[in-house]
Amino acid sequence: MRLVLALTMILGASAVMAQGIAVSEFRLLENDLTANLQGTMQKDHNGEVAALIKVETTEQGFVFDGGMVGIVKTIQKTGEIWVYVPHGIKRMTIQHQQLGTLRDYYFPIAIEKAKTYQMKLTTGSVKTVTNVSVNQQFVMFQVTPANASVELNDEALLVDEHGMASKRLPYGRYNYRVSCTDYHTQAGLVEVKADGKAVVNVSLKPNFGWIDISSDTEFHGAYVYLDNERIGQVPMKTQALKSNSYHMRFMKPMYKNYEQDVLVRDNETTHIQLQLQANFAQVTLQAADETEIWVEGEHRGNGVLTLKLEPGQYKVETKRASHQSNSQLLQINNLTAMNVVLEEPAPLYGSLEVNTSPMMAKVYLDGKEVGETPFFMNNVLIGAHELRVEKDGYASQQQSITIDHGAVSSQTLTLSSQLRVRFDANGGEGTMAAQTFEAGVSQAITANTFTRSGYTFTGWNTNADGSGSSYTDKQSITISQDITLYAQWESAGGSGGGSSTSGTENGHEWVDLGLPSGLKWAICNVGATAPEGYGDYFAWGETSPKDNYDWGTYKYCNGSYDTMIKYCTRSNYGYNGFTYNKTTLDLSDDAARANWGGTWRMPTAAEQKELRKHCKWKWTTQNGVKGFKVTSKTNGNSIFLPAAGYRSGASVYYVGSYGNYWSSSLYESYPYDAYYLYFYSGDVDWSSYYRSRGHTVRAVCP
Repeated sequence: MRLVLALTMILGASAVMAQGIAVSEFRLLENDLTANLQGTMQKDHNGEVAALIKVETTEQGFVFDGGMVGIVKTIQKTGEIWVYVPHGIKRMTIQHQQLGTLRDYYFPIAIEKAKTYQMKLTTGSVKTVTNVSVNQQFVMFQVTPANASVELNDEALLVDEHGMASKRLPYGRYNYRVSCTDYHTQAGLVEVKADGKAVVNVSLKPNFGWIDISSDTEFHGAYVYLDNERIGQVPMKTQALKSNSYHMRFMKPMYKNYEQDVLVRDNETTHIQLQLQANFAQVTLQAADETEIWVEGEHRGNGVLTLKLEPGQYKVETKRASHQSNSQLLQINNLTAMNVVLEEPAPLYGSLEVNTSPMMAKVYLDGKEVGETPFFMNNVLIGAHELRVEKDGYASQQQSITIDHGAVSSQTLTLSSQLRVRFDANGGEGTMAAQTFEAGVSQAITANTFTRSGYTFTGWNTNADGSGSSYTDKQSITISQDITLYAQWESAGGSGGGSSTSGTENGHEWVDLGLPSGLKWAICNVGATAPEGYGDYFAWGETSPKDNYDWGTYKYCNGSYDTMIKYCTRSNYGYNGFTYNKTTLDLSDDAARANWGGTWRMPTAAEQKELRKHCKWKWTTQNGVKGFKVTSKTNGNSIFLPAAGYRSGASVYYVGSYGNYWSSSLYESYPYDAYYLYFYSGDVDWSSYYRSRGHTVRAVCP
């Protein structure tokens, strides 16, 4: 009987009649979003969203050819065929084994990505006459997730990328099993009958969950360990974890380790709000502002520092130039806040003896008059010093000397009655050799050879700005000490005097100090209207003043010095390991540029050092305000830097005693610090300190 049935099926082949293919309508379905919806969207080989053409026809068996650009995908639907094509396709060929070929159909409108179109086909009919039937039917599976495996009576079925599998089977009952890693297996029974294909929809239940860990910003960056494997930092959400019990550990410097067991349930997120117990003491170390404080071999700052230190023993050193460093051991036994006054470095002294021939010459040490020869002085700080001797009628002499600890530095100088007149171009070009004069003897000044484009030479002056004694070219003069004569120039506009070394940039005044870089310095602080005005205080990288200056209000961290979110060269100080290797402020974070505009900006640390090197610094009082008058060694121009102190928290410190001026340079070794220029009456130097502290800004422009 089976043999007869099979033979009947072969002989009962289909009778087909083909009558052609034509397109009766093609249009854009403006309100149809099928091509751009999740689940029905398809992407072409370039990763772009494909267009969808819904081909309306009652027939099946069509083949679509897009030529060189290809067809993305075709899906047979009830009453229509979905054809996904790349955007920009111009034509398409439609073929059918019985109905023939519609070759190179050109689309009447442009095909755009993510759009849905309608194509109505007019075709002949395909008629099939079947002489026998078979007692079989399809069973079809739709499974989720799509990568699950399907077994039917222990036979594995092929599952496509959409999670679909099918097989034609004789009528009857069959056992199936659907399984997938990290999901619970599902098994059942399916019956194949004559009334249509059997459809089995299986959605496996997840056998996994997640752990979400959050905390206050204080604990951000804590390392997370899952069953002794480090998996990330707080805050975080884990990848899918198999439903089970896990042991978790959290670790962060300055805090005690915390451990707990966590149960992960099917398809659930377990939430942890992390709280860590502090394991540090707030330790305030106090020293003079110019004293460097070193902890465990690292320079942590100057003056007064507040550090977080874990229990233990620490080596703390205080250092200062020309002083004997002091070292002490700091023992921290508990978490109680401590205030430690550090022992200052001991000054190291030597002695200085100065003799001159003839005697009674004035002695200057580092620019300060200290006596007359023969001269002896104890308690001179060791190190390099500048010695100068002067006597009327004799040429002054200046030299560098070194004072050694416990030793006498003896200097014997013979003064010459031959004096020197030195010549300074004062903005002009060329060189002139120094001229020798005899003390008390009248002599003509050497004729000027300096030139300056656009200016006329008008004579000489003992001050660069023309405020000293004036002389004409080749005038006969009598001198009793060495002098420098500065060329005086008059511009085409007839301004006269010294060189034009001041001006404005975007409404704010600058002074040219004759620096090698050519940089111009503002005459007052950002936020001030006069040279002696303190102006505004800024945290480093912020462009507006505020009421409170600490890590909690600082723009570029998440509440603490080790949670930086910009300008961070070391991951252990960045939020969640963040790094950002730029070490100079972006102009958008530059207080000078943000407030004054134009080409104004904050100086770099190197540019502040240039100012220190090429200018004379004199502690003085201007209009009742203490600070430094900074005078160019080149052209005599000057600026005044007021001792504005600094702001920390809501308070202002050391106003009138210290100046603290931000540079635009990050301290790379400890990126929670930035470089700044600081000074007091006895010193001018550079250091680094917390970016959150409020300092003043003196701007520069090219």
